[in-house]
Amino acid sequence: MKPNFPAEITNMVMVYDKQRDMVVVEDRKKYWTGYTFPGGHAEAGESLAESAIREVYEETGLRLKSIQACGLIHWECADGKYMVHLYKSSDFEGNLNRQASDEGSVEWVPLEQLKDIRIHKPSRLAEYFGDYLRVFLDDGYHELYAAENKNDHEPVEFRYYYKNVDSKVQLQQNKHHTRPAAIWKPQRQRKSAGGLLLLFDFPKLRKTEIMRSF
Repeated sequence: MKPNFPAEITNMVMVYDKQRDMVVVEDRKKYWTGYTFPGGHAEAGESLAESAIREVYEETGLRLKSIQACGLIHWECADGKYMVHLYKSSDFEGNLNRQASDEGSVEWVPLEQLKDIRIHKPSRLAEYFGDYLRVFLDDGYHELYAAENKNDHEPVEFRYYYKNVDSKVQLQQNKHHTRPAAIWKPQRQRKSAGGLLLLFDFPKLRKTEIMRSF
């Protein structure tokens, strides 16, 4: 079946210095303002991985020698789909150019500090970047799907796809999304016929759980 909607393809990369436990953060000033990771659009004639490597170099001056895919942000918008392919890399060379990007400055930030900002100063992050971080920081998460409200362009539903112990993908659904006040972690878990069922209790969120496995 031929799709009848446009799709915008982008990338985002978490560049991580293992020795110093620091990540590269971009402080965006033009639009989608606040802290994010480097990234941008895929161009004609390049693969997703190539586009991620290119964007990191253009925005930071760092050359990635290898990258690892770590998830997908999937926006269902009124005018089509917006896909953000997420990557991680600890394999890089060069020195950080703080003014390499015209989108804003870049800097090394301790990973724990970024986690603390997410909890206590979420307004410093670009909108919904705290939700992106959840996928970056937990290797179990596979995809975040966000359905946009066609009237006010705000997400009305978030779905997190999680790999269970059998490497199958499960769906955890959050309706009427609001920002969490703390890091989201499983509060309890139990076995189900389809594998591991994680039950979450989120601050400022309705209690949610994985609804089905497949």
